[in-house]
Amino acid sequence: MQLTRLSKKALAAAIMAGMTLPAMAFKVILPGSGWVPTQPSENLWEYSIPTADYLFTPAVGSDGSVYLGSDDGNLYAVDKDGKALWQYTTGDGVRGAPALGAGGRIVFGSMDDNVYALNPDGSLLWSFTTGGDVVSSPAIGHDGTVYVTSMDSLLYALDNNGQLKWSFDADGDIEASPVIAKDGTIYFGTHAGTFYAIDASGNEKWSYATGDWITTTAAIAKDGTVYFGGWESVNKNQLFALNPGGTLKWSYGNLAEAVRSSSVIGEDGTIYFGTNESKLHAVNPDGSQKWAFSAADNIESTPAIADDGTLFFGDWSSTFYALNASGEVKWTSQSATDDVVRASPIIYGNRVYFADNGGNLYATRISGDGPANSSWPMFGNNRFGTATCLNVQYDQDG
Repeated sequence: MQLTRLSKKALAAAIMAGMTLPAMAFKVILPGSGWVPTQPSENLWEYSIPTADYLFTPAVGSDGSVYLGSDDGNLYAVDKDGKALWQYTTGDGVRGAPALGAGGRIVFGSMDDNVYALNPDGSLLWSFTTGGDVVSSPAIGHDGTVYVTSMDSLLYALDNNGQLKWSFDADGDIEASPVIAKDGTIYFGTHAGTFYAIDASGNEKWSYATGDWITTTAAIAKDGTVYFGGWESVNKNQLFALNPGGTLKWSYGNLAEAVRSSSVIGEDGTIYFGTNESKLHAVNPDGSQKWAFSAADNIESTPAIADDGTLFFGDWSSTFYALNASGEVKWTSQSATDDVVRASPIIYGNRVYFADNGGNLYATRISGDGPANSSWPMFGNNRFGTATCLNVQYDQDG
C-alpha cells in the first residue's frame, strides 16, 4: 500500500476532522517519495513519526532492528524493513543514541533526568534517576557496566541491575558522551572545558584544560590517542589530540565556527569531523590538514565511514552526503521536506541509517559492506553504540 506524506499541518487537520490514524501514527513511505539522490543509490524505506520534530542518532541490533530517540519523549523500535515494533515513553526528550547490551537490553537517557534499560520487547528492565538532563549517549563496558553523563556534572557507573557503583563529580555540565578505552579508562569532556580520564573504579587519572566548551564525544585511535573537538569563540575552535597520558599531542584549527560534530577515524588513521563553518575536515595523524570539503550548511552530524572508504554525513541544508576518501562527492540526497540532518548516520552491512529533524528515519543501500575496519569508524564506534574500543560481538538475544 502506498502511503502519502502528510505535512504536520495536514496531519493536525486530519486529527481535528476525526480521521483514524494507524497505531503509533507511523508510516512507511516507499523508495523515491522522500529523499532523491543525485546519483544512483537505493532508498530502501523511510519511517516517519508525525509527532516528532527531531529524531536522533540510532543504534542497530543483531537482528537489524533500529532503535532511536525523539524530542517527543519516546524511544522507537523499528524492524529491518521499516515497520514499527514498539515505543517507550519517557517524561521528556530522548536526545542521545541508545546503547545495546548483552541479552538485548536497550540503555538510553532522557531529559527527564533518568537513565532507562529496556528489554528487547520494550518493557522496562530498570531506571535510574540522575540530578539533571541526560542528553548524552551511554557507554557499556565489557562487564556490562553502564557509564552515563548528566547535566548535573556527574559521570555515573551503573551495574547490570541499574544500581549505582560510583559517581564522579566533574567541573561543569556534561553534554558529551563517555567513551571507553581498551584498558577501561573512561573519557569525556565538560562545558567548563576540561577533558577527563577516569579509571574503572571512578578515580581521576588525569584531566586536561582546553579553555573550550566541549560538547563532542571523543574518538580513540589504535595507539591510544584521543581526539575531540572544542569550541570557544570565533577563530578559537579546535580539534585536540591527547596522548594516553593526558599530554597534548597537537591541536588543529583556530577554526572560525564551533566544532559540534564528533570525530571518527579511517583505516589509515585519518581523522574526520565537521564544523559549523560548513566544512568537513580530514586531518592526518600528525595534525596536518589532508583536505576540507565545503558543504552547503553547518555540519553537526558525526560522519560514518564504510569499508570502501565512503564517508556519510548530513548538514543543516537538509542534504545527506556520500564522499570518497579524497573528499569528492559520490552522491547526495536532498530532503523533500527541507529538514535538517543533525543526527549521525550508522552503518550496518550494506545499509546506512540516518534521521532528520522532521521525524524521519531512512535506510539507504550503500556500496560498502559494513563500517571501516578502524578503531572508531562512526558515532559510538559500532552499530550497538557501546562506545568502547573492545570488540563487541555478542548476540543480542543472549
